[in-house]
Amino acid sequence: PWWVKELELEEPTTEIDWDMVERFDARYSAHSPAEVCRFVGLDEYNRVRALSNAKQDMLDNKPGSTLRDNALNIGAGTGQYMSGYKTDYVFPAAGTCCGSFSVYWTGQKGVATPESMGVPKWSGTPEENTQMVRAAMRFFGATDVSVGELNERTKKFVSTYPQGGDVKYLDNWPPPDTYIKKIVFEDVDQGYSTDTKYVIPNKPLYCITYTVPMSKDLFRTGPGSQLRSAANISRYRLRAAIDTCTKGFLTALGYQGLEEPYPCFPSQAGAVLDGLAEMGRNSNVCISPEYG
Repeated sequence: PWWVKELELEEPTTEIDWDMVERFDARYSAHSPAEVCRFVGLDEYNRVRALSNAKQDMLDNKPGSTLRDNALNIGAGTGQYMSGYKTDYVFPAAGTCCGSFSVYWTGQKGVATPESMGVPKWSGTPEENTQMVRAAMRFFGATDVSVGELNERTKKFVSTYPQGGDVKYLDNWPPPDTYIKKIVFEDVDQGYSTDTKYVIPNKPLYCITYTVPMSKDLFRTGPGSQLRSAANISRYRLRAAIDTCTKGFLTALGYQGLEEPYPCFPSQAGAVLDGLAEMGRNSNVCISPEYG
């Protein structure tokens, strides 16, 4: 159709000056308590946190914070995990479709490999591999899937550190690498981790971006609402199953799927560069043709 424009790869509708893009340290984000305190002060941070009274809200049947609302939020988060940043072992994925398997930076452990099964590992063209991964991930629960190369340009979107930073480091910043491990590229064949770093191989790699369902109506119910929290945590619960199963799938094919120390790569960037969405006017939001 006439409204569809053919653009160069990595040159989306929102222009990017690649010479200006640098890797970002996610410790300096609003998800870092120490960073928030740097602006508002520790006293104000603690004062606001103390305002929450979940028990009284339930007794008062406060809209969005009733017992039933809390139960929905608790149920929505059961079985979810978020990638950690302290050890190779990230988080137990109990409650997901993969049962007792655990999540590791270096891929899924505890599953059969082609070597253990006595067969060659999978081999296919990039087109076949993309089609296969997309079909498998949609089978695992993803709604849409795209794949893009991790090259010298897109490596600039990989964070130097995951998010985090407890208030105890407010006057002793930055935290040690043993607390939040740095993310580095090295000339190795396989990714690995130590007590102080996550290592990504300096070789041709691919990033997978995917979407999951989420209740927009509940997410719009306002900050502090248990219903909003339930909508938010649901996507992470679904992500847990999709992520864990996909890594098991890749391991069984003979390949390594690296876990994401949150955040490692902005989801909006992956969606835009790989063709799933376009950037919205709000730089934190991208627009999908299928889901808005």
